[in-house]
Amino acid sequence: MNFDLFIPTRDSAAHIALFLAAYRDLGIEPLYIVDARSVDGTADILAAQGARAVTCVPFGDFAESGMIQRGAEAAATDWVWRLDDDEFPSRALVEWVARAEPRTHVLGVSRREIHSVGGRRAYSRWPTRLNGYDQQAINYQYRIFRRDRVRYVHEVHTAGIEVPPDAAVLSGALFTIHANCVIRGVARRLAKVRSYARANEELSWAVADESLPEYLDRKLHHYRDDGLDEFSGLLSALGRPPVPHELPPLTERETELLAGVANLAADLAREQRILSALRMIMPGLKLAPRPLLRELSKLLCTLAAPTGLRAAQLWGDAIWNMSAAPDKTIQPAHEILR
Repeated sequence: MNFDLFIPTRDSAAHIALFLAAYRDLGIEPLYIVDARSVDGTADILAAQGARAVTCVPFGDFAESGMIQRGAEAAATDWVWRLDDDEFPSRALVEWVARAEPRTHVLGVSRREIHSVGGRRAYSRWPTRLNGYDQQAINYQYRIFRRDRVRYVHEVHTAGIEVPPDAAVLSGALFTIHANCVIRGVARRLAKVRSYARANEELSWAVADESLPEYLDRKLHHYRDDGLDEFSGLLSALGRPPVPHELPPLTERETELLAGVANLAADLAREQRILSALRMIMPGLKLAPRPLLRELSKLLCTLAAPTGLRAAQLWGDAIWNMSAAPDKTIQPAHEILR
């Protein structure tokens, strides 16, 4: 695939040169779409580095308010790849994109949110961000597309384009990292969430697990660090954000919205534990007598009814289908539930 990578940016003087150097090490020369409201010398730094850059005057306070379309139109190729100024792709992803010949015109890529955890860098596996049976796939972002085959959407927390039903998602082993929580202190991140909330309050706080981990139960992030070694140089160069003595206070409304995010994640975590346990006994279920399968299905559905556990209901239905299917047509549960 012949592609051009563009990056909307605003007030990124503190880190933009480090990212540019890392892109050049990958053999990529990004096109920067500089928000005309930048006041920290971002454009001057890019000019001094000899970077490709154009200016944009968005009509809102977020990248989707014109910067995505501006970047796609300014690109030099039909296929374009948009990343934020605090994101960076894995080498495997870049190599895959370079040789790919997609049949669809929009691709989704897994993104790992990098947090500082006990002095180390790790990525979040927040329950609502996990995607199906690919355990490496987290938080898909639709960022690669053919610029002449999409309709642009100017709404906050969207892809900036209309994602078609036939959009494809790549393996979770091909991913980008998001260093927002590494680059910016919590006060600045909170201000950004509040800024986006002026455009869409509930949606902006629904994704606050990505940018405000300090306000949430760290255990729900299920942190891991596999696959991050290749980014160690960049992450080390970026340093660490300032740690406040006290977290900036939230309003009553913000606390309520964030509690909803945490409650949903806790519910999904319980469901995922049930699914994990049931997958472990799947080989035995295939050998079980049909009457036993039916009784197990009834038990799971009975458990699901008062508790609302979606995982129990799904497995109850799947096991019932196994018990009713002819021997040669029994589908593995992972296919039934896909």
